[in-house]
Amino acid sequence: MLQRLKKKFMSLKQAEGEIVMKYRDRYGYMRQFAGDLVKNDADDVFYFGDGLKPNIARHIVGTGPCTLQEIYERALAQETYELGREEERAAEGSDYDRRRRGKGQRRWDRGTQRGGAPVAPILAVPYAPHPAPTQTYERAPLPPSTRQALPVPPAPRQQELQGGRDKDRGKDGPR
Repeated sequence: MLQRLKKKFMSLKQAEGEIVMKYRDRYGYMRQFAGDLVKNDADDVFYFGDGLKPNIARHIVGTGPCTLQEIYERALAQETYELGREEERAAEGSDYDRRRRGKGQRRWDRGTQRGGAPVAPILAVPYAPHPAPTQTYERAPLPPSTRQALPVPPAPRQQELQGGRDKDRGKDGPR
């Protein structure tokens, strides 16, 4: 009898419609029959994580060493997230979804009359420009060390300005 319960513990899996809390309770009950299979926290985490649904377990596998409580909390958070996503997918095509995405709005929401002429929005807020700044910002004077005159670059050579001979190419300048 005990051997059969050990095998049942080793093959314990979360049922398709079962939530993580119920699986944790069932796991805790079956763990008492595990005996020497679960010697430390790492074994506990392994067997608990091994029994989770694949779509939940794949988000928990690479989380590193942790306790059974941490694995349970992560699985519960992932399950809550997935349930929320399922509700959103179930709302596809419903009135809730159309309102959320702006489809199927009433005419006064859309801002047009029957003939397509634009109508002023009912709940429009008048445009208010930003107030002028109350404080003007001026550039601070430069410190005395940087106010000194910078050296003037040398003037270009007269030959360059008149288009003299280009020594690199061996040709005359502009004609």
